[in-house]
Amino acid sequence: MHINYLQKRANEAILKISTWSATAQDKDAARQLAMQHGASSATGTPVRVYKDIVSGTTLIKDIVKFATRARAEFLDMTIPFDDCKRLLPSSRSEAFYDWGNERSMEFTSLVDNVTDAYQELKLKGMANLNTLAKYRDYPDAEEIRHKYRFITKLRGLDLNADNFYVTATEQELSSQRESQANELRAELSKAVAVSSQRLLDKMSAMASKLDTSNSDVQRRFHPDFLSAADDLARDAEEFNLLGDPNITQLIRRFRAVTEGKNVDMLKHSDTAKAEMHAGLEDILKDYL
Repeated sequence: MHINYLQKRANEAILKISTWSATAQDKDAARQLAMQHGASSATGTPVRVYKDIVSGTTLIKDIVKFATRARAEFLDMTIPFDDCKRLLPSSRSEAFYDWGNERSMEFTSLVDNVTDAYQELKLKGMANLNTLAKYRDYPDAEEIRHKYRFITKLRGLDLNADNFYVTATEQELSSQRESQANELRAELSKAVAVSSQRLLDKMSAMASKLDTSNSDVQRRFHPDFLSAADDLARDAEEFNLLGDPNITQLIRRFRAVTEGKNVDMLKHSDTAKAEMHAGLEDILKDYL
């Protein structure tokens, strides 16, 4: 595998989300609490008090929940690579940009909800805190807006060994390139396996549901029973950055088993269920 080949096939995908905790540390309350309970430490007050300064609203939690969902979506559309990096096939760059723009607008709208209602939230929060309320705990609305960030970007993979061996001899560079290529192949093999394993896990779940001999399994065939698996097959195909023939064969065999089948057929035909179950089991036997 040539390094330049990988650089053309994939990018590093980046997602950065920053949120506001809407809390404030109260050192005075901490000292009073420590004195009340006789707590002490040679390095300072062993108690910390954090206040929810805008309690009584779900607007802050709405942003946190949204950020959690966005991170989960990001992890689903990428694969892990080289410790904490995430890899995305170049063929999905446009879809990634569209997703990032859409989620960024949703994120901004949720932040607007907070800043537009901030004065009211502040007053309600101070009333809830009663004597623990302090004006200095509350930043202004514009400062809060700057605490929130939603950033997506794609960055080319910097995999050139020459960048780190400027003074090396040509022989040393050649050896380093070969070593790096082997390391990349090993890393990519692990990364690509994530996507193909998702498909295998889905196939295993499908086979279990199609097994008519298992009376304990509930067979509610939802509309996405086949389409969700086909999406995973497409993922595995696009993430097969090394052109692994085993993965190519896995996808080909899966599509052969599901070809011509639909959810209504599986709902009403035990024969169709048995045929697909047998086909999936044959594949799983070879790959698991």
